[in-house]
Amino acid sequence: PVSDKFLMTADKNPNQAFVDKLGFKPLSALKEVKGLLVLNSLNPADMKRVIEKKVPIFACFAANENPAAHVASVVLPVPTYAEQDGHFTNVQGLTQKITAAYPPRGEARLVKETLEELTKRLQTNARSTTQNSYPLSSHL
Repeated sequence: PVSDKFLMTADKNPNQAFVDKLGFKPLSALKEVKGLLVLNSLNPADMKRVIEKKVPIFACFAANENPAAHVASVVLPVPTYAEQDGHFTNVQGLTQKITAAYPPRGEARLVKETLEELTKRLQTNARSTTQNSYPLSSHL
């Protein structure tokens, strides 16, 4: 990737500084991966790792067609950046607010909404599984 270390950096992820601040590890640092949830796509090296490791559960939040969406077991539609409010933290650590230009189209839902729903379902399923011995997958 091209970089002038002023206007362009080699890392083309617009919010990588915030992801790093949250403490997420790069895929290359993980020894064993049982499940993976990707926002949009992966770089070619990480895509190769996912395919080689045969990650059992691979889901992708995607606004557009991309290589990760083609390999994922589940693709969850999300709005484009122009269809949602949010923040980006640039490479210098400056946080910039963005405002939706128009509402999401089709079945796209905000990542936050989808994660909240999945969390609720998994918590409900975990309780009912321990109480009623139903397999977790039957509730998803």
